[in-house]
Amino acid sequence: SPASLESTSLAFAGDPEIRKYAPLAFHRLNTPRATEALAQLIGDSIRRDHEEGVANEAVEAARYLGATHDIRWFDVLRNAAEKYPKIIDFPAAAAEVGGEAMIPDLVRLSQDSDFTVRINGISALGDTGSRAALPILLECLKEADFLTQQHADLALQMLTHRTAIRDMFHVTPGAEVTAKWSHWWETEGATAPVFHGFDCGEVQPLP
Repeated sequence: SPASLESTSLAFAGDPEIRKYAPLAFHRLNTPRATEALAQLIGDSIRRDHEEGVANEAVEAARYLGATHDIRWFDVLRNAAEKYPKIIDFPAAAAEVGGEAMIPDLVRLSQDSDFTVRINGISALGDTGSRAALPILLECLKEADFLTQQHADLALQMLTHRTAIRDMFHVTPGAEVTAKWSHWWETEGATAPVFHGFDCGEVQPLP
């Protein structure tokens, strides 16, 4: 949207009929006020929807706010991740903007008694772009269930552009996955490049 429509676009948030379009309008407007309005959508939703749950526009706003990679929005997104850890968009967006600063929160989520929260914490570690997340994910690979291993491997893929799982449609023995990543960590982990989730690149299989 052109900047001349800023006031019109920002008014979307106050109209119940078109509020659901507000995150996209703010994202495309892409002005400082519009980005602040994305954060406001999240805060308003948390304050307003204690009984109904978080509003859909807040979830979408978190995705757009995370894509800014701007540390200014870290507290907003971290608070949302703490409030709604079962919605992956919030911890993932907080990890995108907070990087290594979000790791303690994600470690706590990855140890939660709720399986969905645990998986979200593990998955979001891949969005941090931080080498410090690697040894944590390597420990997650030691979990018994394949789904946890799969998400840990996917997070490692995002960070390293490598994978130990040959075929996502066939189960690779967990011990084999763990052994491959452990060998990689011992031989290459200290010097291998680490990527952010928005860094595109071909994923190479580990030997």
